[in-house]
Amino acid sequence: MTKRSSFLRYGLRSAAGLVGAGIAAAVVGFLCIVPLPGFTATARSELITPTPADQRLICPGGLVDVMTMAGDATSFAAVGVPEYVTAAQDTEITQTALQAPDNAMGNDLAAPQQIFAPAPTADVTPRIAGSQSQQPATENVAGLAVTACVEAATDSWLVGGSTETGRTTLLFLSNPTLVAANVTIAVLSEKGPITGPGSSGILVEPSSQRIISLASLAPNASNPVVHVTSTGGQVVATLQQSVVRTLLPDGVELVAPGAAPNVRLVIPGVRLSGMSAQHANEGGMITSDLQPAIRVGVPGVKDAVVTVTAFGVSGDPVVVKSKVPAGRVVELPFGNLEDGIYSLVVSSTQPVVAAARAMNDASIDPFATSTAAPTPLGSATPKPTAKPTSQPTTSRTPGALSGFDGRTSALAAFDDIGGDAPAVNPGGGSPSDGGAGSPSGSDAVGVGGDFTWSVATMPVLGDTLITVTSAPHPTLTLFNAGEASITVGISQEGTSLSDVTVPANGMRTVPLVAGARYVMTSTAQLYASVSYAAQGLGANMPLSPASPLGSGVIIYPR
Repeated sequence: MTKRSSFLRYGLRSAAGLVGAGIAAAVVGFLCIVPLPGFTATARSELITPTPADQRLICPGGLVDVMTMAGDATSFAAVGVPEYVTAAQDTEITQTALQAPDNAMGNDLAAPQQIFAPAPTADVTPRIAGSQSQQPATENVAGLAVTACVEAATDSWLVGGSTETGRTTLLFLSNPTLVAANVTIAVLSEKGPITGPGSSGILVEPSSQRIISLASLAPNASNPVVHVTSTGGQVVATLQQSVVRTLLPDGVELVAPGAAPNVRLVIPGVRLSGMSAQHANEGGMITSDLQPAIRVGVPGVKDAVVTVTAFGVSGDPVVVKSKVPAGRVVELPFGNLEDGIYSLVVSSTQPVVAAARAMNDASIDPFATSTAAPTPLGSATPKPTAKPTSQPTTSRTPGALSGFDGRTSALAAFDDIGGDAPAVNPGGGSPSDGGAGSPSGSDAVGVGGDFTWSVATMPVLGDTLITVTSAPHPTLTLFNAGEASITVGISQEGTSLSDVTVPANGMRTVPLVAGARYVMTSTAQLYASVSYAAQGLGANMPLSPASPLGSGVIIYPR
């Protein structure tokens, strides 16, 4: 083979290779600009709606006093019987008492109450609600305590209480389940986490309640935060705090579980009174539990920068900022706020828990100078409408409140909103006749003021049942944390009332009728509570979202 022929052969091969590469590049470029057939696949999904579950709510039961006269600080005695108010939607209610072996001298109505409603059909999720109210006047326990009946849980956060001298804080652990609950209690304080014997392995028998003195776990703690967890059975955890100053009782409160640690919390319905005197004495610091305060705890390992914004019905929001050390609890002042009702938004760089303490001085009428007056709920005469099939049935525990005739309708006419409600009198006899347990009776104990703990709540949506006790001046607070206004519908026992519009990032207050039941309907999430107030008395009951146990669940089969 000559050199010339070899050169030609290699040249032809190279040319063929270049032509092939050019064709391949052209094909690739063509495919890049020409749309290819599209193939999509959607995961197969199904909406599974479980059979609606039975509903159970637990009321903590009557207030108790420590039996120190018997020389046994672990014994407790009931100081009266609460009033229980319940409501149900699409079901019937059965109310039974749990066992309360730690509560001596109490009857079934002083024991914790279980409100039970079976699921009526496979297509309807029942809704129930309940609340309790009590106003004792004894040598050690006096004031107004109102709380909602809530579902049992395996994890609860309680922000409130004190174990300093003159302060008694008790922890109620109610187990409505059919298995024993093994409970662990962790306490944060102004000094950090508190650990000690007896805080774990606490056994709560089925269908029973245990009462534990918080001082036995966290002595001399001025700002405790209590974290309750359980395995086995679920429990309802509640704090009872009472205060004695210079040998006179100065308030009592039941503290319900609040929202879990989060970087954003909302505390609705905080009623403040006597703030001008507080401003003069505060000095920018909280030095006594006679001062209103915002208690903030950081359960994590990083410090938190906390911003508290107070929203009123009118006026500009007031902001308070502070740094809270990791693992500690601090109390912050409210700042320059006037008397009135406020909702607090707590924002933080780390997850926190929070609650607000308000003072109710016996010498101050909270309605005399309030600048945040409740918004009237429509006209004085409600317009009747057709009674919906989902309207709640109502009940009031017989004998739970002396002086009442057992009516299940509202205890006051609609145009009497804002008037004084009959006093809760668990001791027997009406307040006007000086019967036993009445502050006006011959054996009445001189009392000071009262205090109120308002906890962070979860938002409610859709239909929410509201049970109002006979405590004085019930007021519904609605706070809208969204960017658009919300129109809320409210009906009272078969009667539709005027709608309430809650502005974006704003709140409204609505006076309610003592002893009545309501259905509140909202198409967007909002935060709500029902507060009560009178001269020297106060309480605030959070409204919780309905149980999701009967809600549908989307599943994706393989």
